[in-house]
Amino acid sequence: MKRTRFRRVTLLLLLLLVGGAYGGAHLWALGHYRMAREALARWDFDSAAQQLGRCSRVWWFRTGEVRLLQARTARLAGNNDQAAELLRECRELGMPDESLELEHYLLRALQGELASVERALISRVLEGHSETVAILEVLTPIYLKTYRLQTARECLNRWCAWEPNRLQAWILSAQVNERLRAKDDTFTSYRRVVELDPDNLPARLTFAGLLCERQGPREALAHFEYVRSRRGDTTEVLVGLARCQRLLNETGQARQLLERVLADHPQNGAALAERSRLALASESAAEAEKWFRRAVKIMPFEKDVVYGLYQCLEQLGKGQEAEEVLTRLKRIDADLERLADLTAQIAHPRRSPALRCETGLILMRNGREAEALRWLESALLEDPEHAGTHQALGESYERIGNPERAVQHRQWALAVGREMR
Repeated sequence: MKRTRFRRVTLLLLLLLVGGAYGGAHLWALGHYRMAREALARWDFDSAAQQLGRCSRVWWFRTGEVRLLQARTARLAGNNDQAAELLRECRELGMPDESLELEHYLLRALQGELASVERALISRVLEGHSETVAILEVLTPIYLKTYRLQTARECLNRWCAWEPNRLQAWILSAQVNERLRAKDDTFTSYRRVVELDPDNLPARLTFAGLLCERQGPREALAHFEYVRSRRGDTTEVLVGLARCQRLLNETGQARQLLERVLADHPQNGAALAERSRLALASESAAEAEKWFRRAVKIMPFEKDVVYGLYQCLEQLGKGQEAEEVLTRLKRIDADLERLADLTAQIAHPRRSPALRCETGLILMRNGREAEALRWLESALLEDPEHAGTHQALGESYERIGNPERAVQHRQWALAVGREMR
């Protein structure tokens, strides 16, 4: 009797010990799984992969669920081959078709097959699917890269409604709205980025510049000083501070800061432009004219700078030259209006390589080579054999000092032209 009782007690203790160990292991794995999801929300893919690797050692009964999240992590990190292999493992483990199907769609979109899966993904977003954010994380950068900017903005509006505190969404929103030249929305996006990530110094600098335009220099000055305390007296910080001080009528301090910058960087366009405005506001039209001429040489397509030179010439009675500058201003205005029209047309989902090419050419004509290249490359994504785009890229690469790429695109343009005859 005693032996039987002893065995029962021993067995019970063993069961409790095993159960406790199992429960502890389960809680340990659950903690790492949650940390993996949190890391994914921060786009910290290395940390997410490490946490999921730990989960897989214990959660043998939830292997499929872990593998699926590992596949998503690999996809988000740009490891598409690894993601595809993990999805194959998920299928073998019997994961539900809907979960696998969505991941396959997202992976295909990233691999350049958006057209074949776009409708299925968008329909899920419109239905308020539980994985809406995961879909928008994929679609938004693709739309941004291909300059479907209005569609990208619609995605971001939905994304921010789902996750109002998601930093990555607001960073993308700022980029999209800048390219759309939507000033109010750009301001709102950068303000939110700074609220969510106070030490994002590039975003804070941009926000400070926007504050100068909208709400006055006093608040902007505090942001420039914040960046200065962490980054030191960089050119961008000093020019921003000088701008604030000019607007606050602290002209002496503004002049000293600009003299410091121009002593080391005499060809800095932003500093020359600010020094020109300072001269026009607090010195004389003749002095401002000298500075504006220097600024225009560096920034010949900057509307505000060209207009400043025009003002000086008008005040000094140099009518003929003022008319020539006014003609240049009108051409810049016409280009800006055409860019707005093209951006609106390109927002539609139909293929538009010719419109994208024209956009690139206008930007190139106005000295915005980097943005021009992005538009021209987006035209080739729609039509790799668009001869006009290859010719434009040849010109663009020639201007930025890349003769090999220039020759390559010109040869493609000639080859495409011969095939079309």
